Amino acid sequence: MGAQRSLRWWYRQHSIRLHHEAEAIRNDLLQRLFVMRRSLESGQPEAIQQSISQVDHLYESLHGLSDRLSAFDLEDDLGLALHHLVEAWRDRWHSQAKTQNLDFTAELPKTAIHLPIEQHRLTLVATDEFLRITAANLLTPQVIFVSLSFNSHTYELKVKVDDPQVNKLQGSDDLKHLTQALRFLSGGQCSCHSHDESLTWQFRSTLTKSQRQGQ
Repeated sequence: MGAQRSLRWWYRQHSIRLHHEAEAIRNDLLQRLFVMRRSLESGQPEAIQQSISQVDHLYESLHGLSDRLSAFDLEDDLGLALHHLVEAWRDRWHSQAKTQNLDFTAELPKTAIHLPIEQHRLTLVATDEFLRITAANLLTPQVIFVSLSFNSHTYELKVKVDDPQVNKLQGSDDLKHLTQALRFLSGGQCSCHSHDESLTWQFRSTLTKSQRQGQ
């Protein structure tokens, strides 16, 4: 599977994400703003109270949008940003009856890991994409474990998935494209291997001298 195809795949996934965000703004936020304006124009007390509730919803929606585009803590700590990502995915899975018993845990550094913003962003987006691919290929994953470690100037991310159908995930073209694109874009090592009913996706990268100086 060529690097060029994988990079085209990466760009397509990025474009799809932006399209979905734009659709959410058009179909939800802008519609709510229109309703708020009409309510405020009416001058009715109950309409004003309803508008206040709409403002609360808009605030939460915009807060979530800003985090998806670039998490507030992204520049400060990769571990904390990954924690928020894991929490969001755990809530998403546990809200569905078929995956509410999923054992989804993470082992992240207690001390902050400060990396260049591009390394933070690449790692976070790739992890989110891996979890999306997992959700698309495995209906009821049993265990998902995310770990992040940092040693000197090298950091390593691992995601372990346990499921009887794990071979379906490993054979996914999307996962192959993700692995190769991340390897190419980061200049690091990215691999995927399985044993019995477990799959481990691993990403390791070493900061260059210029990246370390730019922290």
